[in-house]
Amino acid sequence: MRSSMEGWHSVKNQIRDIINEWDPIHLFPMAPKDEYKDEIEEVCKLLKKEISMEDIERGIENIFIKSFGADIFDMITDRSECKEVAIKLYKILKSHPST
Repeated sequence: MRSSMEGWHSVKNQIRDIINEWDPIHLFPMAPKDEYKDEIEEVCKLLKKEISMEDIERGIENIFIKSFGADIFDMITDRSECKEVAIKLYKILKSHPST
């Protein structure tokens, strides 16, 4: 069980890094490092399910729209970026099948 928990902790850190690097609302460097903490938690919940890459893409889009509103999200973020992020997240899931 411990290795499974350690594996998930590693995955969660990778998810955090991907989301923070993406910075979909362009809040860095002014915002604190944990600015997307709530959204990252929602993404982690999403990824714990058996899910397709397309569902990940829609899921992260919906998570950030819920948090920041469609107007802000659409004004700042190109929705095609969600696909790029979904691909990265999907690769993480496939490289850690036991999480």
